[in-house]
Amino acid sequence: MRVDSFHPSVFASSTKVRRRIQKKYVGYFPANGLVADIGCGDGVFLDLLKESGRRGIGVDHTEKFVAQIKERGLEVVREDAFDFLRENQSKFDGVLASHIIEHFPATKGLELIELICDALRPGGVAVMITPAYHDLSVSGERFWLDISHVRPYPLKLLREVFLHLGMDIVTTGYD
Repeated sequence: MRVDSFHPSVFASSTKVRRRIQKKYVGYFPANGLVADIGCGDGVFLDLLKESGRRGIGVDHTEKFVAQIKERGLEVVREDAFDFLRENQSKFDGVLASHIIEHFPATKGLELIELICDALRPGGVAVMITPAYHDLSVSGERFWLDISHVRPYPLKLLREVFLHLGMDIVTTGYD
């Protein structure tokens, strides 16, 4: 076994924990709308959307995850998130970006937010989840256990970027 086969998911929360955390976000999205889950991973949120009667489409670049999600009969594409969002402007009633932005440097992170906003139909909802860097246990160690993390995006920064792009902030908070 070589180090290039190491994957930081060994530190990820269990499916059960992610379901519990992400379940509360389902209600933010309209019951009859189309929701894009950007960086959907293994599709936990797509399962939650389906269970609630909502329609979701997942986007991920990991072949294994995409195959697993398709086997469960859910809609998913294997594509670069940026390309997908560029190709689907004004298409979605909601976009979830859970634990994806921290994997990009500042310029790409800001571009991701802008593309998410552009992908929304009028009145659409964006939900962005990222590690709570203000928490000392997160900033002191947990954030950096995922070697693919590039930089934190504190809530204060995200709020200002979304406001700058003309989005209304309905709620913010910490899990």
